[in-house]
Amino acid sequence: MAYASTSSTVRIGRSVTKLIALVGGALLAVLGGMWLITGDFSDTRRGALAEPTGWLCIVFFGLCAIIGFQRLTLGPRYPVTLSPDGMMDLRLSRTLVPWPSISDIQTLTIARTSMLCLVIDKGLKLETSQFMRFWITLNKRFYKSDFWLASTDLDLNFERLRDLVLAYWKAHGSDRTMTGDPTVTATGVVG
Repeated sequence: MAYASTSSTVRIGRSVTKLIALVGGALLAVLGGMWLITGDFSDTRRGALAEPTGWLCIVFFGLCAIIGFQRLTLGPRYPVTLSPDGMMDLRLSRTLVPWPSISDIQTLTIARTSMLCLVIDKGLKLETSQFMRFWITLNKRFYKSDFWLASTDLDLNFERLRDLVLAYWKAHGSDRTMTGDPTVTATGVVG
């Protein structure tokens, strides 16, 4: 595929349409959680897990809606930058991640959403918020990755994002090669 040269800088914009859809979906899930908590369950549909599930939906998807709304209204117009020096994803950190400090890249798929998992050398300290440090800790614990890069709210699809990141990494990543391109799912590594 023909892309910009890896000797230039590529700025990847946010997708307002995708962000509106994500915020709308999250708000619908919050309403569904409220229905589980307050709905009239005079028949056997309620079950013992309806109320806790409703609260989980409200908390999780409410947080997703807040983050999505913040990215839509206050977030940077171009959250991801790829350059010969490295990459920066302003959704996670304001630190430039040099290509040679990325030791591996894999594809992670959870519920049909694909992300790039970047394993970053331990010596690089990411400048992040407390909230993002929490997510980075979870990423490391469950998927052995410091940095996730998704196209869910970006103005391009995942395949194009993956191709761009891999082209820059291979061109500027100091003799690093992928350990294959396995698809990692929520239950383990496949292929």
